[in-house]
Amino acid sequence: VDVHEHKVQLRKPDELENASETIHQPTSSGTGLAPNVVHDADSTLSLQTRILHEQLSEKRALRKIAELELQRKTLELERFQWEFERDRARSEETWAHESRLMQMKEEREQRLLQESCSYDTK
Repeated sequence: VDVHEHKVQLRKPDELENASETIHQPTSSGTGLAPNVVHDADSTLSLQTRILHEQLSEKRALRKIAELELQRKTLELERFQWEFERDRARSEETWAHESRLMQMKEEREQRLLQESCSYDTK
């Protein structure tokens, strides 16, 4: 049975039970339905129920996949932000350390220069 060729009505489970019961009820003439008609209606109903169940399962699976993909991308973004902040903090720390070393070197040179000038004047 091709799902796209036939219109499938969505029914609630209790409506499916009632539809099944009406198929088994005899007609007003009292002859009832032929057994193969009842069997075909039941198997069509069962097939429709299975198709709908499969479609629902597929939609749930696709939704779960989308949720997991969103979670993965969110975690990846958080990781990139964390790495950026870490690298920035390291750069600032390195720059501060190098600046302090240069300052100390300049102060030492100034001191040496002043000391050498003071020896020259003596």
